[in-house]
Amino acid sequence: MNTRSEDQRKETADAPKQHGVEKSEVARLFGLGLSGGSSVKFKRAILKCVCLLFVGVFVAGGCAPDGEEETGQETQTSGEAETTEEPVTVGVTETEYSLYPEEVILDIPGTYVFRAVNSGSTTHALKIEGQGIEEVTENLAPDESSELVVDLEPGTYEFYCPVGDHRDLGMEGTITVRED
Repeated sequence: MNTRSEDQRKETADAPKQHGVEKSEVARLFGLGLSGGSSVKFKRAILKCVCLLFVGVFVAGGCAPDGEEETGQETQTSGEAETTEEPVTVGVTETEYSLYPEEVILDIPGTYVFRAVNSGSTTHALKIEGQGIEEVTENLAPDESSELVVDLEPGTYEFYCPVGDHRDLGMEGTITVRED
């Protein structure tokens, strides 16, 4: 026996509208029916959107800059540092508690720009040292970035996050510069 009045049914039909968008509109975009369990389907659809957005941002942010080839945790440049007026930029992504890439291999000595991007949720920085070089960025809040311009000779350098014990927690890597 159904005791719901016409007014109650109308209120229920209007209930899904939140923030100017009806669940049925979003559900229609994702091919979801709004029969039993629609709230769960709606939440799954939103979760899928967020996941796809995250993957898209991560993939776009992880692309190698021009002149570089990215393989796993290692970045190798094609050696454009001396042949162009602008130095090659090497991107370094910082999160809790890792650096990406962990290993950078440069084919020739020269001037390079290391662009540190804090993709984590706490403060980070980037320090490069070795072969008489010691350069460090300012502290970077989440979603901030900074650049270090360094002249690198053949040899091995370390780069790491100098904030607190972040280096001990795994935020370190190596830079290898090959001979001409």
